[in-house]
Amino acid sequence: MSEMVEPPKPTKMGFANADEFERQRKGIETEVRLAMTSIHSYLAVHRMAAANNAIKRGLNEQARFWNVALYSLQSSFFLAMARLFDESKDSLSMHTFLRNLVGSAELFSKSALQARKEPDIGAEEARDYIARRAEITVNHLRELKKSAAAHADWYSKVIRPIRDEAIAHRLAVDDTRRAELYSKTKIDQIEAVLMFLFELETTTWEMLHNGRIAVC
Repeated sequence: MSEMVEPPKPTKMGFANADEFERQRKGIETEVRLAMTSIHSYLAVHRMAAANNAIKRGLNEQARFWNVALYSLQSSFFLAMARLFDESKDSLSMHTFLRNLVGSAELFSKSALQARKEPDIGAEEARDYIARRAEITVNHLRELKKSAAAHADWYSKVIRPIRDEAIAHRLAVDDTRRAELYSKTKIDQIEAVLMFLFELETTTWEMLHNGRIAVC
C-alpha cells in the first residue's frame, strides 16, 4: 500500500522583505511605462498626420514601414496591459503585487520604517521622523486593492478580448468583429487606468519608504 502524500500547505502571500517589494514594484513600473510610452507614441503619430498634410504624405510614402511601426506600438500596449492584469498566481502582475501588499502589513509598520531609516539618518532622527507619521495598517492596503477592482473589470471587458482575439492569437474574426472590439477602447478610460497603475507603484513606494498614506 503506497504512502499517503500530504498535500502542500498554502503559501502565505506577502513580500519576504523590502527588497522583494522593490523588485516587484519595479516590475510593475516597467510595464506601466511601456504601456504609457507605446499608446502615447501611437496616438502622437496619428495626431501629427491628421494635423499636417506633409507628415501624412511622408507616412504614406513609407507606408509599409509605418504600418509595422504603428502595429508594434499598438501590440506593445495591449501586451503590457495583459501582463499587468494577468491573474496567474505566479505572474508579476498588478493582482500579485496587490495580494502581496495586503499580506505585508508588518513591512509598512512604523517600527519597520524606523528600522529602515536608522542606518541612514541615525536612531534619534529616525524616532523623530516616525513620530510625525501615521500608522499604515492592513486596512489602508486593502483599500488600495479594492480601488483596483473597477480597472480590472474594465480590462476584462475591453482590453482582454482584443488581446485574445486580435493580438496574441490570430482568430478567424471578420472586420466587423474587429471594429467592434476596438470601438470599445476610449482614450479617457485608457488614461484613467494608466494613471491608476502609475499612482499605485509611486504611492506604495512613498508608503514603504516615507510612511505617507495615499489612496489611488
